[in-house]
Amino acid sequence: MTVAAAIFATACSPSLGTAAVRPQLVAEAQYVGDTLRAMGEPPIGHLAAGDQVFRFLWLRSFHPPFLVQVERRGEDRVLLVKALDSPWSASPDGIHVGTLALTQRKALRPDAWDRLAAMRREAFWGAPSSDPSAERGVDGAMWILEGRSWGEYHIVERWTPREGAFREMCLAMLDLSGLNLLAERIY
Repeated sequence: MTVAAAIFATACSPSLGTAAVRPQLVAEAQYVGDTLRAMGEPPIGHLAAGDQVFRFLWLRSFHPPFLVQVERRGEDRVLLVKALDSPWSASPDGIHVGTLALTQRKALRPDAWDRLAAMRREAFWGAPSSDPSAERGVDGAMWILEGRSWGEYHIVERWTPREGAFREMCLAMLDLSGLNLLAERIY
């Protein structure tokens, strides 16, 4: 089972359990869940069927977690940006995530929504949830993009993507934050 499947099982269908998951993937899914809880973010799978929401979670080894979410409810389009104050740390009693340090919510221009919608077709809905040929490292970042649109849910997870439509869509979402994150080292 992939980390994407483990995240889905843990976040959206707890009854599926994680018995078939390697311990590392359970820890990664736990870290993702802990990070989203620290950010006050509910599982996307629990949103109303008519809502459209796409959430990019950027979990870097040496920088605080960062979230960019775009959502559309009726005619309203909203951009949500959140960040924790520190990167994760491990100790004998478990994985620790930071506390919420940034929350910004603002209206999203219709043209920005439309630009992302065009990218989503190739970079997201057409992409497999995981890339079994990709190697995972110790230092790098988990890039997790999940979405729900018209009752359909999908998640794509990659380890430090270097190229491709998925990476470009995630970078476009980071750019919408307006925080000049693209000036930082991208990994």
